[in-house]
Amino acid sequence: MVSCTDRKRAPVTAPLRLRSVFARSIPERVERWWTRIRSARVDRSPARNLYAGELWSANCHLATVAERAGFSPTLWVASAGYGLIESTTLFVPYSATFSLDSPDSVAHDSLDGTTDYQNSAWWATLATQSGVGRIRTVAALAAEHPQARFLVVASPRYVAALANDLLGARSVLKDPDKLLIVSSDLPSTCERLRSNQVVSTSRLLFRVGGTRIALHARVAADVLATASLRKNFSASELRRFYARIARRSVPPSRQERKRLSDAEVRQFIKKRGIVSYSAGVRELRASGFACEQKRFRALFKTMRGAA
Repeated sequence: MVSCTDRKRAPVTAPLRLRSVFARSIPERVERWWTRIRSARVDRSPARNLYAGELWSANCHLATVAERAGFSPTLWVASAGYGLIESTTLFVPYSATFSLDSPDSVAHDSLDGTTDYQNSAWWATLATQSGVGRIRTVAALAAEHPQARFLVVASPRYVAALANDLLGARSVLKDPDKLLIVSSDLPSTCERLRSNQVVSTSRLLFRVGGTRIALHARVAADVLATASLRKNFSASELRRFYARIARRSVPPSRQERKRLSDAEVRQFIKKRGIVSYSAGVRELRASGFACEQKRFRALFKTMRGAA
């Protein structure tokens, strides 16, 4: 199971951007959001084909890696806009995220509770909405397949949003050690899930290669290969294995990035099809370029306003 991504291959209409949905409570906001999702008069495409970007390509490649490693995988998506969906599910282009630095963030100042509380409540409420699949929670999926192996690849913010659901899944698995989470430093709200986590850190870059953008996915691919080689898909054992590797590795040096002019930043945004300034500035920096986040955001907003 992988998290959704900001970038889509089709344009997102204004009503399907979460920033446009206001309510006094999370259940009310979910209901209004879901009404828009269900009634949207735009073409629907399989989730696998609609997400875009380096991270999504790496996530999708995990299914191929799993097959080569001898597993029989099914790719599921933890979507902030749809909830739990299979990668073959037909859905509309939307913009919603559990990340904080986006105008389409689930967490909102007008709602009660911390960010993690709001994200968790949003995920649980989304699971009550029907029309996109029979199974709407990870716990329900685990209950139906109690002997399966579950590999979850997501950022700490997404793991925190799913934490209660993941704990429920672990409780019904025949072997709780078959739930494996690949992510970086988890918040304190995920303390009970740490025993199931392989910590994905930049110290593992020397082993898996590439940039930081898709680090978790590449670490997960390496985990699948290692689990197959060792004939043991065990969260506790793999956690210790990768912790030892990380401890023995030298932290990657921070490269000197080339500073871009405003015109060059605009060209980068246009050429890469950036749809979120937060994801865009990360992609720009991972590509070896420099730009202050505030300046990037201003240029991005100017381009969006002129579109």
